[in-house]
Amino acid sequence: MKIALGLLALPAVFGLKKTHKTRAIRKLNDQQQYDVDEYEFLQNYEQIYVTCDAEMSVMNQEGEYEYGAVVTRFCPTGATCDTDGTKKCEGGYGDYVVGIETYMQQFLEQFERGQEDNQNNNQNNGDDAFEFNFGEFGECRQFEVEQNENDGNQDGYDQAQAQYYIGPKCDGGNIRIALFTDEDCTAESYDVSFEDLTGVALPWSTSIIEDDDCKPYYCYGANENGEYEYNEFCTTMYEQANLKCETDMETFSPYGKSEGGCETIAAMLPVSSSGGNAGVFIIILIVAAVVGFGIWYFLQQKKKTAASQEGLMM
Repeated sequence: MKIALGLLALPAVFGLKKTHKTRAIRKLNDQQQYDVDEYEFLQNYEQIYVTCDAEMSVMNQEGEYEYGAVVTRFCPTGATCDTDGTKKCEGGYGDYVVGIETYMQQFLEQFERGQEDNQNNNQNNGDDAFEFNFGEFGECRQFEVEQNENDGNQDGYDQAQAQYYIGPKCDGGNIRIALFTDEDCTAESYDVSFEDLTGVALPWSTSIIEDDDCKPYYCYGANENGEYEYNEFCTTMYEQANLKCETDMETFSPYGKSEGGCETIAAMLPVSSSGGNAGVFIIILIVAAVVGFGIWYFLQQKKKTAASQEGLMM
């Protein structure tokens, strides 16, 4: 039996791909045009993963729905991580929302590009029964097990009668790989596991994101030839984002800030990732509750005093 499946990991090397673009935005005279680099502002940022929302569906550029929305953040270069390697990025950032498959496609391309010089990471650890194909889990795909004539069915599961699919899933703010029973990868298989079908555990079935490990993707940097280029991961997230919130960004696109998605994105963010505003809001709520209780208590005492005075007058 030979099973092809993808193996995911956070990239240790951040591959860069040249996507330099300029666009004419102002005509100076009949002979000249003023060209501007629309990605120039990205030279000041690096990207980190923030969260994933399973309840939101996102339409991608091909007009297809992706069931799960990822929030990614552009942080000022050098301000993303604390010295202990944990996430920071307390201000000056912008947030962007893309579909889970759009995010995973770029995530896996970065991973594969970073592994080109380390082919040993694509070994099967001595197990010739499995072939690990990077990038297979970036979208919902039907899971196929090639049965040898002598294999039969494992544990009584009839592959001819059941179809399974493998793809990414938002779960608790993280992204994990799961086994599904539908072609849209919305109905996870709980009765039959990947291990039931194959004898091995599904890679990254818990999470592909390490919450306590800050690994930014640099949006601009030098390649192996010393040429400075934009990271396609950043440019793709910017171009394909359905929602953007760039209110706090100090440098931004020459076409201006995009702030139409701020309210929706704020509702998607975990408290720990929404900066200082969430803490201030909680404090305001607590103060308001205390003041409200104080007013209520004062009015109740005033009523009691008035009632006592009326009783004495009678």
